[in-house]
Amino acid sequence: MADEVFLTGATGFVGGHVLDALLESGYGVRALVRGSPRRLPARPGLTVVSGDLRDGGALVPSLRGCRFLVHVAAAYSFAPRDRREMEAVNVKGTRSLLEAARLAGVERAVMTSSSATVGPLRGGRLATESDWAEVRGGHGYHASKVLQERAALRANLPVVTVLPTAPIGPRDARPTPTGQIVVDVMRGRIPAYLDGAMNLVAVEDV
Repeated sequence: MADEVFLTGATGFVGGHVLDALLESGYGVRALVRGSPRRLPARPGLTVVSGDLRDGGALVPSLRGCRFLVHVAAAYSFAPRDRREMEAVNVKGTRSLLEAARLAGVERAVMTSSSATVGPLRGGRLATESDWAEVRGGHGYHASKVLQERAALRANLPVVTVLPTAPIGPRDARPTPTGQIVVDVMRGRIPAYLDGAMNLVAVEDV
């Protein structure tokens, strides 16, 4: 019998590709969605669960029997007005979900975070796990991901965090804020730019 994986974020850009990879690797997947289960089409090996990761207690029954948790869901925005939503979902929601996974007997969790959680480095030094970005005065999304990681490290459950840079690729339909930058450049909506760079990664490689 295939190992069961509980997946969050399956209706999103990165999470949709993670769902494909898990099913293609032979895992059974229980995908959490907010709202109607019809948001995900039926596929062999896929079970859709309705719920909200911020309500961890209600998710314990659905998590039971899953060996692994893959947590990709996140509130992602560059708008200051969304800061509270990102804190509620990315920080408090993660804490609630990981505790529910522990109570349900999940063995291990893999969580998608962000390379923005790594602090500024100088002198060509390579980053280590001790190099954290500053939370105070930082961008709302980046700050929420730092706090999310710290919450995950305090969870009574083994957690592996993945820190992608800026994913781009197919099926970024809405698009994500990162994808919107690419679209705006292509359409000439960004007439000028400052010196700097953005590290891009193919979403399939995340």
